[in-house]
Amino acid sequence: MSKIVLINPYPEYARGINEAIATPPLGLAYLAAVLEKNNHQVQIIDANILRINSKMIARSFVFKPELIGISVDIINYKEAMECAAAFKSCYPDAAILFGGPYCSSLAGSILEKTSSVDAIVIGEGEKTLLEIAGASGNKNIFVNIKGVAYRDEIQVICNEPRPLIENLDELPFPAYHLLPRLNIYRTRSRARPVGYIITSRGCPYKCTFCNRNIFGDSWRPHSVNRVIAEIEYLVKRYGIRQLSILDDNFTFDMNRARQILVLLRKRNFKLRIILHNGVRIDRMDEDLLLKMKEAGVFNIRFGIETANPDIQKRVRKTIDLRRAISLTKTARSLGIVTYGYFIIGLPGDSAKTMRQTIEFSINMNPHFANFSICMPFPGTEIFEEIKKRGNFLEDVENGLDIGFFGGKVFFRLDSMEPQEISAYFREAYKKFYLRPVKLIDVLSTIRSIGELRWLCKVLKDTLKISFGII
Repeated sequence: MSKIVLINPYPEYARGINEAIATPPLGLAYLAAVLEKNNHQVQIIDANILRINSKMIARSFVFKPELIGISVDIINYKEAMECAAAFKSCYPDAAILFGGPYCSSLAGSILEKTSSVDAIVIGEGEKTLLEIAGASGNKNIFVNIKGVAYRDEIQVICNEPRPLIENLDELPFPAYHLLPRLNIYRTRSRARPVGYIITSRGCPYKCTFCNRNIFGDSWRPHSVNRVIAEIEYLVKRYGIRQLSILDDNFTFDMNRARQILVLLRKRNFKLRIILHNGVRIDRMDEDLLLKMKEAGVFNIRFGIETANPDIQKRVRKTIDLRRAISLTKTARSLGIVTYGYFIIGLPGDSAKTMRQTIEFSINMNPHFANFSICMPFPGTEIFEEIKKRGNFLEDVENGLDIGFFGGKVFFRLDSMEPQEISAYFREAYKKFYLRPVKLIDVLSTIRSIGELRWLCKVLKDTLKISFGII
C-alpha cells in the first residue's frame, strides 16, 4: 500500500481568469477513487479553492507521502513548480509527479528544467498512476510503465503511450469524499449544494485551439445507467439540489443525451442543471432543448468562437450561424438562460472579422456572452503554427500569469497588431453589455439570492475588463 497526496495548486498571482467559476478537480477525484479501490491511502488537497500556497499545503499533509501528484495547467504551472521544489525539500524520498494537458505537451522540456519533478504522467492517468503506486519502493519505479516520461541519471526517457480507457464504466465514482465541501465551490447557482459530474470523455472534432492530449480524439461515454446512478449517489450522499455537467461533448450522441434527460425527469430528482461547457450547435436541436427544459436544465452555453466563415474553416470550427440564432431563440422561449462563447484574436482575424463576431454576438442575443482572447496552448495546432510562422509575445512554455480575460495578446501571427486585438476584446464587452436593454435582460435571469451574488461578481469583473482595469 502506498501513501499518495494529490494536489490542485493555487496560482495566487493569476489575473484575467474567471473567478466567478471554481469547480472541483474531478480529474484528481477519479485518480483517488481508483487508488483507494486498490487499497492505497490517498489525500486530495485542492489548494486552489482553499487558497493556500506550497508551505501551507505541506503542513496539511495527514501522512508522510511516498508519491505526490500535482495537477498542472498553463496558469498554475509556476506555482506547481514552486510546490515541487518545496515538497522535494521536505520529502526527498517521495516521488513527485506532474499530470495534465499542459505538462503532457511539454514533458521533456519540463523534466530538463527541474530536478524537483521526477516524472510526468502523460494522458489519462488512472491506470498509469495505479501502476506507479504499485511499484512505489522499487529502485526504478517508472521503467516500462506506459504513459510516463521520467528522468534517469543522464537523460529524459518517454515510455510508450498509454491506451485510452475504452470502458469508462470500469472506473469507480470519483472520490467526492476526499474533496472539500461542495458548498465552497463557485458557479451560477439557483439551488445549493451544487454537484459536479463528467459523463463522457474525448472529442473527435479538430478545433485547432483545443488541446486533446488527455482524453484524446475518440468520444467515450459512461453508460446512461451509470450516469443516473452517479447522480443519484450525489443526491442521496451529498444532498445536491443543482448539477453542473462538465463534459466537453455532452450532446455528441444526441440520443444518449435524450435518454439521460428523460430518465432525470422520470426519477424526479428536482435538480437545477447547468451544461457548464459550450455545446456544439450541430449537436443540438429543438427537441433536445425541450427535453433539457423538462429535466431541469436552466442554463446552456453555445460554443460559437467566430462569426466569420473563413476563420471558422481555418480553426476547424464550422457551424451554422443561422442555426445558432434559431436555437438561442428557442432556448430563450423555454426560459433557459443562454450563453455564447466567442474568441477574439484567432489566427486570420482582422478588424473586419472581429467586428463581425461582435455584431453576431448581439444578433444571436444570448443572455450572456463570454469573449476570450485566443491562447496558444502547447499541444495545439495553433501553437505549432505560431512556432513555424509567427512569434510568441509571452513565454507560454513556462506558464502564464494572466488568463483568457486579462486583455493580453499572447502571439503575433498575421498582420493584426496586439494592441488592436486587445482593443476589440474590450470593445466586445462594452458593445454587448453596456446597453440598457441588455442589462435588463441579464437581470431578468435572476431567480435566487445565490444567482444575484454571482451576477454582481460577474458584472464587476465585466466592467473591469471593458475599461482595462484588470
